[in-house]
Amino acid sequence: MQVSDPESVKVWIVRHGERVDEANRMWLPAADEFDYDCPLTPLGLRQAHSRGIWVKAEFEKANLEGVDIVYSSPFLRTMQTAQGIAFHFEAPVRPILGVYHVD
Repeated sequence: MQVSDPESVKVWIVRHGERVDEANRMWLPAADEFDYDCPLTPLGLRQAHSRGIWVKAEFEKANLEGVDIVYSSPFLRTMQTAQGIAFHFEAPVRPILGVYHVD
């Protein structure tokens, strides 16, 4: 990615919405096809959408221009959260391999 003015780049880090496996502990043993890459719950999807509304409002308050791209770790839950935010900016979501949170 080439940036004409690096000073204009802003990075916001947002945690994903509520995960199915944390909301329902019985989900994981039955989730063979997801291999620990769980989706968001319906609440988590609403949280992602709400976070997008909040980020958009913060940009408007600060007179910041729109978002060109939203980057995300490749996990399903983080991509769903990123899509919920990117929707409000009509921006694409791009996964970045190797980006993830470790406890």
